[in-house]
Amino acid sequence: MRVLVLLYLFASVCLAETKMLTIDVSAPVKVYDISDPNFFWGSGRQPPQVTDERSLRSVDGAGPADRFADYLIDGPPEERDLASALTGGTLSLRHPPGADHLTLHVTYEASRELSSEEVRLLLQYTYEQLLDGVGEGFQQSYAESRTPKLWIAFEGLNESQLRIDVLEPK
Repeated sequence: MRVLVLLYLFASVCLAETKMLTIDVSAPVKVYDISDPNFFWGSGRQPPQVTDERSLRSVDGAGPADRFADYLIDGPPEERDLASALTGGTLSLRHPPGADHLTLHVTYEASRELSSEEVRLLLQYTYEQLLDGVGEGFQQSYAESRTPKLWIAFEGLNESQLRIDVLEPK
């Protein structure tokens, strides 16, 4: 009996130490209607911004199946080091009630606290993936799969707009 109690206490300590932290990277993004067949990028014409509640709500919850953290291992050594601590990186779009934009959320799970340098690297990596990676692929496939064609404007972001929140495990 004493051995079982000790094993239980040991397992409880190990489980307590392996609780995952949730890291949420978020930013506001605009949505544009690119349905006009005469519109093309580089034409100098700005497509109309979508601001009506119904259209924005229709995008709520959308996001790609790809996970941002899956591609960290393909990067330079510092990103590969970060990959050992992170999983997930799921992108979802949410419509804050009453807002004229969406909020993007990229949610990671971390097995440990990140250093300030790792947080900076994660923000930079997430930003780059939004512009030229998982985010870009999602933009194109999402716009093509809908009528009207809605373009989620990740390229309108600037890195300083990204916000990071670390949620403690429950």
